[in-house]
This record gives sequence, structure tokens and C-alpha cells, in this order.
Amino acid sequence: MIRILLVDDQKSIRESLKMILESAPDLQVVGTASDGHTAIEQVSYLKPDVVLIDMEMPGLDGVSATQVISQQFADVKVLVLSMHDDEALIAKSTRAGALGYLLKNTPPQELRAAVRFVQLGYPQYGPGLLDKVISAKDDPLPNGKNGYATHEIHDFQPKEASVAADAHAREKVETETVKLPSLLNQDLTLNGHRNPAEAERSLTTYEAESFKDEEQDASAGRWKRYLILGIVLNTLLWAFSITALKLKRPVYTSAWTLDLPAARSDTILEVPGVGRAAQSNDSPYSNFMVADPRTNYKDLLEGQEVMASAANMTKESPEDFGKPRVDVVPNTTLIKIAVTGFSPTEARQKAIAFQSAFDGKLGLLRKQEVSQKSQNLKGSLDSAAERLKVAQQRLSKYKVQSGLDSGEQLRDLSVNIESLRRQKSEVLGQAQDSANQLQQLSGSLGLSPQQAADAFVLQSDAIFQQYLLGYSKTSAELGSLESSLSPTHPKVIETLEENQSARVRLLDRGKKLLGREVNDATLKQINVSNGISSETQRSGLFQTMITTKGRAEGLKGQAGALDQEIQQLEGLMTSLSNKKSVLVNLERDVQIAEAIFTSTLGKLDLANSNISNAYPPVTMRSRPNLPKLPSSPKVVPVLLGTFLASVLLSLGLAALWLRDRRWFRLRLQKERPEMSADLLPSNPQLRGNTIYPSLPAQE
Repeated sequence: MIRILLVDDQKSIRESLKMILESAPDLQVVGTASDGHTAIEQVSYLKPDVVLIDMEMPGLDGVSATQVISQQFADVKVLVLSMHDDEALIAKSTRAGALGYLLKNTPPQELRAAVRFVQLGYPQYGPGLLDKVISAKDDPLPNGKNGYATHEIHDFQPKEASVAADAHAREKVETETVKLPSLLNQDLTLNGHRNPAEAERSLTTYEAESFKDEEQDASAGRWKRYLILGIVLNTLLWAFSITALKLKRPVYTSAWTLDLPAARSDTILEVPGVGRAAQSNDSPYSNFMVADPRTNYKDLLEGQEVMASAANMTKESPEDFGKPRVDVVPNTTLIKIAVTGFSPTEARQKAIAFQSAFDGKLGLLRKQEVSQKSQNLKGSLDSAAERLKVAQQRLSKYKVQSGLDSGEQLRDLSVNIESLRRQKSEVLGQAQDSANQLQQLSGSLGLSPQQAADAFVLQSDAIFQQYLLGYSKTSAELGSLESSLSPTHPKVIETLEENQSARVRLLDRGKKLLGREVNDATLKQINVSNGISSETQRSGLFQTMITTKGRAEGLKGQAGALDQEIQQLEGLMTSLSNKKSVLVNLERDVQIAEAIFTSTLGKLDLANSNISNAYPPVTMRSRPNLPKLPSSPKVVPVLLGTFLASVLLSLGLAALWLRDRRWFRLRLQKERPEMSADLLPSNPQLRGNTIYPSLPAQE
């Protein structure tokens, strides 16, 4: 991080410069000052790396402040940033110790780059100011940090860069001790002066060539050592490969292929009226959630049990028998198996033994599966039988307790209720007809329905009719006597008394029958003919009315009896309906128990007949072959691998040689301090080369 102190009498310029400089991550403005005195105080306790100062300020100006800072603080570099390009002012600032002079219109990027170079000790001058610096080349610069102004000058314009470098090189050659003074005596001029830049380039060429000669002399011996090492290692590599091919015992491989077909089988056992049992053997590849059966078979083929059984058949140990190679062919139903041996016959015999061991293991696993499944199904069958027995007992007990034998009983009861309802409807219809007929008779007699009802009650009573007959008879005799005799005649009086007595008896009987007082008007209405010519017709109408009334009353009674019977049957049906749900549940339990029992029994029989459920059937697509050529060792792959290893080994040794050469060159640079950055070309185009990597590059 480069610490910078800004000195300018205008606050706006200080703030602008601060923003420009701090936009770079490696630049930090640690303080600001508005005059020379404040700047000196800030330098004394802030200790900045670079002071960016203006020339014209109130009080102590920039030239005086620069001189004080350069004399008292040797580690602080001063860079002038002014708006004047006066030659005298530039010369004063240079003599005062400033390491550069820029104008305030310098672009921000060049300003930041100039600060970095000044901090490293490289003088920086703005465009167009270089000639003014050169014009003062013969003047001594006693105020420089090293006694003279011997810093390298970098110009921001390409046309002036080489001129600035030449001027700096000339000053450096004239003021410092030169390693090779003979090179500086060449007749090279620039504007009438000797050209030290050419001398510097000659010096650099001489040093570089000397360095290169030393490096080449030193690397010649190393190259021979690496060459000899490469020849030895490659010889050993090829000797090892050829010896291995000669000594390796040939191995033969017998291979065969198994197929797991994607078959599906369904078995259904159905007992009419009882139930059905179905068992399906799906394709082993139909469910993606279940592992591929070929993977299971591969684990079984690579297991120790099959290998040990096959080794026992060939009378070998499992280690001598060797582990077979099992490959599952993608996107097929095939499994490829290979067994090795030291002769074709041995390889084939081992393959046949291995396949026999696999078949035996597969059969044993299937038998174990069937046995385990049968045991599980037998337990399930016993449980199903017990459940069926309990369900049947509960159903029988409930039928006895509830009086409900089956659902047909409720159906018959419902039919009876519907029949009674129809009878009730018919009776009510007949009663309505009787009521209508009674209404017509009441109209014929000229009586209201109430009067007709009263007349019906009175006419139907024999005692009332007897009293009525006596009253009518005495009334007729009284009328006859009154027409011929005087009212005081004893016969008239006697008949009148009889008539009154008959009337009282008649009214009392009518009151008793009707439940209310009966007067003469009521008796008159009962006996009025209402246009009927004869008493016989009136009596017939009353008789018919009495019969009709009786029939209507009988029909109403019959309808009431039917309604009562219907209510009783409906209550019974409601009670039985509540019990029917329990009966249905019990019957369903019995049916379920029967179905489970039948299904379990069928599955038990089917399980004994299907032994390839968990372990699908395997067919042999190709039998173990008799190999003709050995499978190992393979000469071509071994030789090709040896060749590639030899190439990689040679490339590795070459890389080590290049790395060793670079390391030696870096060591020579450390041992040759005269090959330092101070003697390198100042031209920016020559920086960053491989011989002098330490010289910093511009931004």
C-alpha cells in the first residue's frame, strides 16, 4: 500500500485528487495540507511514501516545502503537480529534490502510474516537459537524494520515452561508476551529445551474452547426465516388459452366457360359490423399484459358496480355482461368465463345474423359498379357518336371539305391509262412497247432515220409534176429537193428557239419545215428508240411510283395524331393520372369512407348484466353450503400454532438465549482482524480458 500526502491550497482539487488516487486498491491518501508549513508537519508524523504537492501556495510555497521535505525526510518522495509548465519553476523544483513534475491535466490513469514509479524511485515528467529538463542537463543538482539527480525518467508519450531514457542513461553514466567504461567511449551522439543509451544497450548485450555462455557451458554436462539416465531407465523398462512376457504362464478363458427371460405367468383357482385364489409371477424387469435380478444373480455367482462348491468338484482349493468374471450386459437379459485355467481343457472343466455349482445353489434356494412360503401359508390357513369358524358361530347365535333369519324375512314383511295398505285404501274408498250416499239421502229427506244424523239415531232406536208412534197416534186422536168435541170434553182432556205424556217420554228419549235437548221442531223435522208423497217412501229412505250409515261406520272401523295392524307390522319391520345391519355385517364377515380361507388354501397349492418366484428361471444361451488361444498375457497391449510408459518417462526427464536449467539460471543471477535492474535498459519496450524479470512494468 502506497501512502500519499496531498498538498494544494484549493480544497476542491484535494478532494478530486483523493477520489482519483483511492480508486486504485494499492493507493491510500493518509492526509491533506493547504500550505507548505502544514505539509511539513503532516510529513513529520504521517510518514507518507509520496508527497503530491502544488507549487503556488500561500505562506511557504511548494519549492521551499519540497526542499525541506527532501532534506529532512530522506525516505519521502516528492512529486510536483502544478498547472504551470515554466522552465525555471521546473528547474527549481528539480533542484529542490522533486522526483517528478506533472501538470494538473494529467489523465487519472497516468497520474496513478506516476505515483507508483516515483515511490519506486523512477522520475516522472509530463508530456512536453522533457526538453525543459534536458536544457538544464549541465547544471549540477546538489539537492538530489543521492547527491545528484540520477533517476530514470519515464515519459508518458512514446516519442519522448527513448529520449528521456537516453538522457537518464547519459546522466547515470557520467555520474556513477560504470562497469565497462570502454563501451561508453564509442562515438554515439544525441543532439550534439554522446549517446549513453546506446552505450547502455551495448553493456546489456555484453552482460547477457556472457550470462548465456556461462549457462550453456553449465547445462551441457547436465544434459548428458539426463540423457544417460533416460537410456538406462528405458532399457530397464523394456527389459522388464519382455522378461514378463517370456516368463508369464499362459492363461485360457472359457466363457458362456446365461439368459433371464422377461416372462410372466398367471395362475387362478376359482371355487364356484366360495371364492377364488390367484397368483401372478410378474416379469423380473417389470418393477423399476425392485433391483435387477441379474444383479442378484451376479452377487450369487461371485459368492464364496458357489466358488467353494465348484472348487470341490474340481478337487482344488478356492484360491487355486480363482474368482470368475461375471458381467451383466446392459439393455439385455444376458449375463456373461468367464472362468480361467492354465489349459483349454482345464478352463472348460472349471466352467462346467462352476455352472453345475450355480445350478445346485439356485435349486437349493428355490426349495428353501418354497418351504418358507408353505410354512407361512399354513399358519395363515389355520388362522383363516379359525376366523371362519368364529364368524359362523356368531351369525347363528344372532339369528336365534334376534328372530331374524335372513334378509328375505324383512322382504316378506314389507310385502305384507304393502298389501294391508292397499286394503286400507280400498276400505277408506268404500267408506267415502257410503258417506257420499248418506249425504244424498240427507238431501232427499230435506235434512241437514246433522239433522239427518240425528234422524238416523232417533229412527234407529226402537224405543224412540215406539214413543213416536204413541205420540203420533194420540196427536191424531186429539185432532179428531177437537174437531168434533169441545176442549173441555173429558175425552178430549184425557187424550190431551196421553198426548202430553207421550210427548214427554219422546223428548226425554231423544235427549238421552242425542245428548242434548230435543224440542217439537226437531220432532217435526224428523216426521216432515219433504215432498215425499207417502210415508212408506220416507220410511224406506230412512231405512236406506240407516243401512248406509251402518256400513260407513263399519268401513271406518275396518280401516282403523287395518291401520293398527299396519303400525304393528311397521314397528316390527323397524326393529328387524335395525337388526338387519348387524346380520348383514355378520354374514359379510362369514363371506370374507370363507374367501380368505379359500384363497389361502389355493395359494398354498399354487406355491408348491411354482418354485421360481423369487429366483426366476435361467436358460443357458451358450455353453462353456473350449478356448483355442490364451487370454493372457497379451503381447500387443503389453508392448503398447511399455512404449507409452517409455514416452512419458522421456518427457518427464526432459521436463526435469528444463526445470533444472531454469533453477541454475536463477542461481547465476543471484551470484552476479552486477546483472541488477540498475543496468537494464530504461526503454519500456525492453522491460519484462526473461533475463530481467524484476523490473516493474507500467500500469
